[in-house]
Amino acid sequence: MSNIGQFLEQIMHARYGKDVRQSFVDCIEEIDRVADTAQDSATASAAAAAESAASIAGVEERVKESENNVAASAAAAAESEANALASEVSTATSERNVAEMQAKAKASEQAAAESEANAAASEQAAKASEQAAATSETNTAASEQASKASEQAAAESEANALSYRDYAKSYALGTNGVVRPGDEIDNALYFYEQVKRISQGLQGALMPMGTITFAQLPTVTAQAGYMYNISDGFTTDETFNEGAGHEYPAGTNVYLTADGKWDCMAGTAVGGVKGAKEATYRQGLVEITPENIGALPEDGDSAENTVTFETADAAEANVWTDVDVLVGGEKHKSIFRKVSMMFKNVRYLYKMLGTTDISALGDGTCTGAIAAQNEALTMVNANLKNISENLSNLSNSTIKLVTTYTAYTMTANQGRIITPAIAGFPSTISASRIIAAIPFLVAASSGHYDGVLVGSIDQNGNCNEIRLLSSRNETLYVRIFYLYK
Repeated sequence: MSNIGQFLEQIMHARYGKDVRQSFVDCIEEIDRVADTAQDSATASAAAAAESAASIAGVEERVKESENNVAASAAAAAESEANALASEVSTATSERNVAEMQAKAKASEQAAAESEANAAASEQAAKASEQAAATSETNTAASEQASKASEQAAAESEANALSYRDYAKSYALGTNGVVRPGDEIDNALYFYEQVKRISQGLQGALMPMGTITFAQLPTVTAQAGYMYNISDGFTTDETFNEGAGHEYPAGTNVYLTADGKWDCMAGTAVGGVKGAKEATYRQGLVEITPENIGALPEDGDSAENTVTFETADAAEANVWTDVDVLVGGEKHKSIFRKVSMMFKNVRYLYKMLGTTDISALGDGTCTGAIAAQNEALTMVNANLKNISENLSNLSNSTIKLVTTYTAYTMTANQGRIITPAIAGFPSTISASRIIAAIPFLVAASSGHYDGVLVGSIDQNGNCNEIRLLSSRNETLYVRIFYLYK
């Protein structure tokens, strides 16, 4: 069988110009060899069929001769010599027939074997005729027997000739599997049609013309199907089917189409590769690293990375916001969103705690400051108790009320003692007559107040002074209720 398919496969996978040319040459040589072989096979099959037909004609002629011999033997039955002569003639005729059958049977091994068998039968018939020459009846019977044997040999030769004719047709034209299984694709005509089809297909095939530069392409005298390998990278112009502006790398094959335009063997190639962080394109075996595209390597540091997310932080935090629990698998923007929300909550807590310096209160901690305030409250309670006792002692006296309303400028975290004179208590009334001073904060310039505002007892045991403390620089507007007798 032909291996044309192998050469067609080589053409399909050839990449370089020289390989493509060599593949076409090998394929065409193989097609020529298959065509010659098919033609020789068809010629030999036709010759064999002709020889088989000639053999059949010879056999028929020998049959007729055998019949004549039988008639001659019957006519010579009256006389012994005539019978003997007829037997000799029959024997000579049989021997001649055997020789002719052996010569014709050489067309095939099977016909030769069968012809030899027929020759042996003819010889045996001839010997029988000689032995029967003694009597005319015996000679006649022997002649009849020889005639029948010759007739049988002729029939067998005819059958063999028909068989060889069928095989010749099978190898030459095919019989759709009647004579040989698969002979519809294993015959000379089939191979001829295959070669013809391939030859006709190759009439429109590409013709490799070598390697040139792109600048040389306009200077070549090309015909439709001419193919050139371009040795440098290039950008197509208006002479190409796809139009101008398409980039191709070095080694691209271009061919001239029937409409006079150039076409490339492949689609538009990648002109180059670069990462998002690179300035220029690279060609060839390009390795893209995390640094090229701005990604973080497996062992890299993300200190300079930027994360885009929706922040929930705010400089002025006025409300607490509940934050969902962080879970595994969250994206960076979700994590940073939650973290920013917690920052806002911390700012809110910081605002609610205030910025007052409490280092002087207790041990400077929140718990220490609270403990110190509890002590101050205890002192206030004691003062109130003293006031209550004084009021009890003065139950029979007349108690009068004087109020003052004054704005006091405060310095952050610095306490201030407000005496009756500072508060604007009437100078016509002796401060020693004051039995209680009760402060009330009306307003603060900051909008809220987170300091200390308590009454106190002076060194002489008089409850006529007020202690003020603010955590920020602001103005406090305080009304003081003075009880005096």
